[in-house]
Amino acid sequence: MSVKEFPEFVEVSSKGGKVRYGRAEGLFAVHGAKPPKQAPPVEFEIEDPPVRVYRGDSAAPGLAQSDEASPVYASGTDHGIPTGRVFAKFRKGTDPHKRADDLARIGFRIQEVPGYAPNTAWIEASSGRASEALRKLDELRALKGVVSAEPQLIRRVSRR
Repeated sequence: MSVKEFPEFVEVSSKGGKVRYGRAEGLFAVHGAKPPKQAPPVEFEIEDPPVRVYRGDSAAPGLAQSDEASPVYASGTDHGIPTGRVFAKFRKGTDPHKRADDLARIGFRIQEVPGYAPNTAWIEASSGRASEALRKLDELRALKGVVSAEPQLIRRVSRR
């Protein structure tokens, strides 16, 4: 999977405002516990879920087409790696399962409805491709009854 399949920018809500992340040039992430063969040196790692960030081109020799490569997005010094999951919040009292057909029509499926927030759902693109989930965020946000839709970005833990 090429990082070029992903949108150039992703917006997420943070502390009452929107934060715009852009693809970090020269960085890409590979998801999974097993490192690719002949990979460039690791820039940084995240343990859970296992993700390695490399400097270079995701199309470099040694990276198999089956490797789950994705871009690294950056906003200032903050880096985020998309998982392909989106946290969707529906109007109060709305059961996300009753919106499954509407979600399917725009290319999404429900992964999980958290018990602590029954009007929300973790969803993903029906294809399972993280790039598709990110490209369709605006369409999801425009769906009647959707209050917000935030892509899940994995970040490094910062020590204070």
